[in-house]
Amino acid sequence: SLNEAISLPVMEEQEYRTVSPDGKIDILTLIEPVEDLENEEGLQLNDIFSIRITARWYENGQRLQSLRRDDWIRCRSAMFLPSV
Repeated sequence: SLNEAISLPVMEEQEYRTVSPDGKIDILTLIEPVEDLENEEGLQLNDIFSIRITARWYENGQRLQSLRRDDWIRCRSAMFLPSV
């Protein structure tokens, strides 16, 4: 899911869910712009996105385990399209 998220042709604020064909794994991906971020010299850092992926495993309709990964990515040529 992280590889899918960072390979999107246009990085934009979005949330999407993927469920395995057998329904045992549910993956939620949330992409948001990071705003008001500065480097050590006080310069504004642009085109930074937060990517949060949460995977949940189920068996017989009950959640067995979950795992979350948070990451940031800088897209130098990113086109940011705010969600409506």
